[in-house]
Amino acid sequence: MPRIIDFHPYDGFERKIQRLGLTSLLDEVKTLISGFDLKIEESIYANGAAVLREMLDARFAAAPGWKIVKSGGIDWTKCIKHNDAEICMGVELQISARSDLLTNDLTHLMKAIEDAEIDVGVIVVPCDATARFLTDRCPRYSYALDHVARAKGQFSPLLVLSIAHDGPGVALPKKVTNTGKGRLKLKR
Repeated sequence: MPRIIDFHPYDGFERKIQRLGLTSLLDEVKTLISGFDLKIEESIYANGAAVLREMLDARFAAAPGWKIVKSGGIDWTKCIKHNDAEICMGVELQISARSDLLTNDLTHLMKAIEDAEIDVGVIVVPCDATARFLTDRCPRYSYALDHVARAKGQFSPLLVLSIAHDGPGVALPKKVTNTGKGRLKLKR
């Protein structure tokens, strides 16, 4: 099972989830991102990160109560009710896109917190060691921390989590992109 290697809470995240009763929801997120088999080829850029993202999306989709936004919003959200109150968590899975898109995910989370759509946010990225074996320009934990600082995300109740693969295995297949109809091939 993937292991959660690194985590960094910001702006009272840990106290806020305890106070709002979100501890079990955070535990659910941790189970969803780590409760499966993840073996990859341990060779630089050998694995397709999109397949890992699809695995994680499938796990969230199968779990009750999680809602997805396809584009322009938070990847996954879930709310729980306590008496008359609704408390919500947002999760961004920054696994397969270019690392510079971490800023977009941070913006989605920070805006949703500011607009009271969610109460806390979580960003999931590969740990630095695993990211080396995924697609080129793949996000990683150290990049995520840098993006939080640049986006001033440290002033929002956020948590950055990184996951590591289980060990060596067969390469995750890469997706072929940018192969539109009629696309010209460059001659060398």
